[in-house]
Amino acid sequence: MYRKIYSARQIIYVNLLNIKLIPYWHSVLSIPKILRCYFLYDRKLLSALGRFGWEELKLYFKKAVKGKNAFPAAAISIQNFGDFLGFNPQMHILISDGCFHENGTISISPDIDTAALEQIFRHMVFKIVFG
Repeated sequence: MYRKIYSARQIIYVNLLNIKLIPYWHSVLSIPKILRCYFLYDRKLLSALGRFGWEELKLYFKKAVKGKNAFPAAAISIQNFGDFLGFNPQMHILISDGCFHENGTISISPDIDTAALEQIFRHMVFKIVFG
């Protein structure tokens, strides 16, 4: 995971359009090789991966910000590169570094615990594959 740093050109363009800069994270989550065959033969698992991934991230950020009615924003893309021998499903995530409130403000989350997110993702993959 890495935090996005804005360039001077992006800041000037955003100021011209009167848009607020929102900090965000980019993360790539990959499936372990031994479990990839399940996703190769049952493509419905890939859509479940994105759906469960969003639910888990939403819960994690809501707990980190501790705001009532606060919601993170995210874009999740499932990509499956490779062929039969090199099938590699991945989940690319762009997620806001905090949560939005109903009044339009944003609460920035504290530092993300990547070890905790890894455990959540691992549990989610096992729950999807083995029911």
